[in-house]
Amino acid sequence: KRSLYGSKFAAKLFYEIIRDALIKPTEQGGLGFTLSSSDHCLFIRDDCMLVTWVDDAIVVSKDPKVADELVRKLRQLDFNLDKEDRDGGLQDYLGIDFKQTTGGALECTQTGLIDRIIEAAHLQDADPKDTPIVEPLPRCLSSPVFSREFNCRSLIGMLMRLCNTARPDIACAVMSCARYSHD
Repeated sequence: KRSLYGSKFAAKLFYEIIRDALIKPTEQGGLGFTLSSSDHCLFIRDDCMLVTWVDDAIVVSKDPKVADELVRKLRQLDFNLDKEDRDGGLQDYLGIDFKQTTGGALECTQTGLIDRIIEAAHLQDADPKDTPIVEPLPRCLSSPVFSREFNCRSLIGMLMRLCNTARPDIACAVMSCARYSHD
């Protein structure tokens, strides 16, 4: 009847329950969304979209009243929701900043994560250069022995999150570095 927060099953159970409520037709007491075939966390309806992430959700609609009504209906279905208003936009959802371009597209950036990566790598005073990677990095046998003081794996993890969410252009370089994260 209940899923304990923090349990390894909690996110799956929450997803299944909210998915069933969202995709059930309105005639049957549901909300009439269609599940995206490309991403099972994206639910689409004529007037709005809803994206879920573990136990968070975000509603995107041209009309704020549609989002408010959706939250009200979800509460009626016993979903204990808190609504966060952030200037009416998609600012800082899961650490990602969304900005609308002049053409109407959404551009996402993760400046907070990038700043944390730069600080963790001690590169605050570095002089940035474009360094495209054209082939996998070879192992440098003349480099010093691996230092446990520098948490390379943590840094690689942050870079992998960045390339999976906002910067796919760095994926080849990150994966090349990840090959040597143990030494």
